[in-house]
Amino acid sequence: MKYSLVIPVKNDVRVINTIDSFLNATHTDFSECIVVCNGSNDNLVNQLVSRYHKQNNIRILITVRSNISLARNVGILAAKGDYIVFIDSDCVFDSKYFENLNNILNNQDAVVGKLNYDVGNTVFDKNYAWMRDYFGTNYSAQLYTPNLVVKKSVFDIVGLYNEELSGSEDTEWSQRFYEHPQLKAEYSTSLSVTPGIDDPNKSHKNWILYGLGQAYRAKKVVLLNNQTLLTSLLRPFSELSLIKISHPLSRNLFVIDYDFRKSIGFFYGWFFKWRKYNKLKYNEVDNYYKSRDYELKVLHSAKIVS
Repeated sequence: MKYSLVIPVKNDVRVINTIDSFLNATHTDFSECIVVCNGSNDNLVNQLVSRYHKQNNIRILITVRSNISLARNVGILAAKGDYIVFIDSDCVFDSKYFENLNNILNNQDAVVGKLNYDVGNTVFDKNYAWMRDYFGTNYSAQLYTPNLVVKKSVFDIVGLYNEELSGSEDTEWSQRFYEHPQLKAEYSTSLSVTPGIDDPNKSHKNWILYGLGQAYRAKKVVLLNNQTLLTSLLRPFSELSLIKISHPLSRNLFVIDYDFRKSIGFFYGWFFKWRKYNKLKYNEVDNYYKSRDYELKVLHSAKIVS
């Protein structure tokens, strides 16, 4: 089998649209879809089982613990494909996604696809779509999981996703990926998915978690990569440069709000959660997520329901 699609989901019913777009975009002979219910309620699990139990290339698993990194790791270890295709539960595939993937794939270690954000109807939606598009365009080397293809064997080198992080686990994994110079990633606009509209309340919480993850990454590059403290502190808040007098006030206030919430997570992580981390601890954590002991723990953390 060539491709294994991994979709972590909690209680997002939009995952049905994601799965259906997969079925419309692929050929069942060379791909499978693994839906990992990550602390989902029984209603969603039963709905998915009832709808897809006759689809031989769709598997539904549930985790005993609610953790986004664990859910991704369960999907990776359960995958039968040579390549893992990550997508979020609110995203929809372009109908030619897998056709285009077949055309561009040439033994790459990772391929990052394009995200076409829905601008929505509210000021929040429009501003967030604008900012996320900025990240996707200017940080295309980041291995963001809403649209990411990774050769499965790469996880033997880099390790699995870090369970201590949530909402920034993909950028932390991306950092570890680039610590191996032999690994290469490409960005392709022909691999297109459309994410759904974000709930502002959930987004605000996620921004704090982004900051927490960025503190973890920033401290690591200071200790292990000899990056200056100033550089490591400035980069996580580089989007402040997006504030322009020519922009609408609502857009500038949005950027300030985003960075304020992110700074809460960042400074909590830097001064409290990751305060005692040193070189030895970072290396220990990285090795743990490559270990067989951790893989066995993951395999015992989930069960197949369909």
